[in-house]
Amino acid sequence: MRERQVKLTQLILVCDQHDGPEATLALTEELRERVLAGEDMGQLCEDYGATPRGSHGASKWIPLFSLKQLNKELHAAIAEAKVGDLSPVLRYEHEGKHIGYICVRVDDFQVGPLPQPDIADRDYHRNLRARLTKELEDQRLLTGLSELARSAFVWPTGALEPERRPATPSVATAPPDAGAQPQGAPATPPAGSNP
Repeated sequence: MRERQVKLTQLILVCDQHDGPEATLALTEELRERVLAGEDMGQLCEDYGATPRGSHGASKWIPLFSLKQLNKELHAAIAEAKVGDLSPVLRYEHEGKHIGYICVRVDDFQVGPLPQPDIADRDYHRNLRARLTKELEDQRLLTGLSELARSAFVWPTGALEPERRPATPSVATAPPDAGAQPQGAPATPPAGSNP
């Protein structure tokens, strides 16, 4: 299977290292403006960023679908970008927690085979286990909600249908006999007989 992949230069600033979220956002926006003015983004990544030292913020080939799972805003900015484009400053989250801000430059695109994971890598196993556990929990939750909805639903039992009565034949009735017993009344024995 072949997937579109991207190489990025990533300027990531972590709030804990730059006096909180507001200061981190302001600094990230200032650094983005410096890059637009022509300053070397790789050197700014080395001086201010949270990427590994010596990498100058450069990434390996990243499949676009994995970016979509990590950060939808970043994926949207990159998916429409051209080589050399600089993203806006975006929130950077890790495991659902806001930890800083990110600005990336698209360095290259390619369509290639999906990278094969290093199955000896402990992080790979931990991330895989976490993802599978979350998927299992989500599936259990959906199954439970589905069963709850099914058991809570009251199925109508003809309440919406018009009332149906059994058809009774129309019988012409004659006037009752004066000496006749009313229908359903016990018969009276003739006079002089023992019951």
